Amino acid sequence: MNKPLHEAIHRLAEELAGAAKTGDWQAVSHLDAQVNRFLRSCQPAPAELRPALTQLQEAHRQALNLARSEAARLSEKIGSLSNNREGLRAYEQSGGLV
Repeated sequence: MNKPLHEAIHRLAEELAGAAKTGDWQAVSHLDAQVNRFLRSCQPAPAELRPALTQLQEAHRQALNLARSEAARLSEKIGSLSNNREGLRAYEQSGGLV
């Protein structure tokens, strides 16, 4: 068994999950690139690494889901701000603010 490789995969999965949970999207982006490079470098994956890679895949999936949720939340907030701005503009044009 390649213990250093298992540890590297485990550490990468933990870092990715932690960054996503705290909303550190720059770190998630950086780690995502590391995951992609790493996975390309160990193809085909040896059978002994499959459990660790499954853990990494799950962390990656969870990070992706959290990122999608945050993107949806921010999109909704931007839409709300845009609607508020349009309402304020209409109010100003109707003479509401002097």
